Amino acid sequence: MNHDSTLERIWDIRRRIYAACDHDPVKLVQYYIERQKENAYRLIYEAEIEQGEEDQPVFSPYATTTA
Repeated sequence: MNHDSTLERIWDIRRRIYAACDHDPVKLVQYYIERQKENAYRLIYEAEIEQGEEDQPVFSPYATTTA
């Protein structure tokens, strides 16, 4: 299988994050929950789409300001 360099970078970062959490799945989930809270303004939820808010910005890894 030929691996894409972008995927390799993502996998490496995920391994580092898991190592920083002492390879503890509970700590890993807590880490991601905190990251989600910190970046909540960058996420769009299915309920918002269903309410007709399609014009809202969709998650972008490059967003730096709130909408």
